[in-house]
Amino acid sequence: MAQSSKKSSRKPHISSSSPRDYMTYSFDQGGQSNIVIRAVLTSEHFTYWSNRIIARLHQDFQLPWYRKGKVPMSMFRMYLNPTDVSSRMFPEYVEMVVRDFAANNPDYSLIGEVYDFVFPDMSQIDGKKDISLEWKVDYVPSVQESSQVWKGLPLMSIDDTVSDEKLVEAMQSVARQFAEYSPAQETANDTVIRCSVRFFGADGSELKTKFAYFGLDDHEKYPDFSAKLCGHSVWDRVECEYISDILPPSFCYQDGNVARLECTITDIQRMVVPVLTDEFVAQQFGNGDVQITSVAQLESRLRETLKENLLKEWLEKAIDAFIVSCMDYLHITIPKTYIDHDVVERKKQFAAQFGGQKRFDSYLASMQPQEKEQFEQSIRSASITWLQKYFIFCHVCKEFGIPHDLRKGDPDAGKKLYDALRARANQ
Repeated sequence: MAQSSKKSSRKPHISSSSPRDYMTYSFDQGGQSNIVIRAVLTSEHFTYWSNRIIARLHQDFQLPWYRKGKVPMSMFRMYLNPTDVSSRMFPEYVEMVVRDFAANNPDYSLIGEVYDFVFPDMSQIDGKKDISLEWKVDYVPSVQESSQVWKGLPLMSIDDTVSDEKLVEAMQSVARQFAEYSPAQETANDTVIRCSVRFFGADGSELKTKFAYFGLDDHEKYPDFSAKLCGHSVWDRVECEYISDILPPSFCYQDGNVARLECTITDIQRMVVPVLTDEFVAQQFGNGDVQITSVAQLESRLRETLKENLLKEWLEKAIDAFIVSCMDYLHITIPKTYIDHDVVERKKQFAAQFGGQKRFDSYLASMQPQEKEQFEQSIRSASITWLQKYFIFCHVCKEFGIPHDLRKGDPDAGKKLYDALRARANQ
């Protein structure tokens, strides 16, 4: 009896050999910059890996009258749930195989997490048959060159000439920063309109009342609604059908039952823009780090700023057009890991535009299934296109010896690349 008791408390035997000796796997290069790994757990391998987990679980197990880790193995197995073993064993096995693969295949720089792994059904495993496993892991993609034609592609010319019209607009914009407001008798395109807005449902019931401003820029952005508001005096009422597409956000209400809105004009203010004179410019800009004391100096400084901005815009257009034309000769397949990450970041930006994650989720919930699917596909498609352009851009930069860290980026890389492309074209 004593001998039997001693045998039953013995821990699972784990060979002192390396886990590498209990791995049998093969791999193929997938179609989306991924590796498909296929492994086979023989009965011997299954016993080895499951015993590793059982021994670990046994160390942390305790019962009344027994210290932790000292419960007899036969008794411990009565409490052992096969799911507890499999949920720990297979992730550990997969991780060890991936590590071994990475160590033996340094040409593949693996990224992200393992995916598309399906847990075997433990109820159908008797420990005697081989268990086939399969999963995927992504690697950093590389650009494939189908032709060197891209090296001779034309480059868009840059025109950073600042027109007199653009300069006048910029001067007017500066003047409006110092504008003052005075009460006006009638609403017009040059007035800011404050309204008390009442929202009504299809049954005529009032849903909500709030105040909203119709600003100067809104007249241009929402001309249909501007036409309804203009030509009225304070306390006039303007009623119209609720059509969110013609309304600024401040005049919208997140309720699908809204059918009509009523705007009562409570205040009208007209912008009075000052005339830019040398005296006014010197008063506003004559002190501090930037000293501008005349209209001529202000125009000169604005022209320089507009030229820099225009150069940046044209530069981005030129580089983007060049990279797009390169995509006929330079190809890259973006892995799922990168796409998923970029999609998440884009959705965060959408959520910020909607005023928070909760509002964005509400917007998605209001969509029909087909609309939501199209929306998701459009985000994913935009991510793929952007990532393809980015990797091809980095490849072209490397061709010209322009350092460009994939993680940190380089704000001047575009300008350096454009200069290098122009220099080559002029050779």
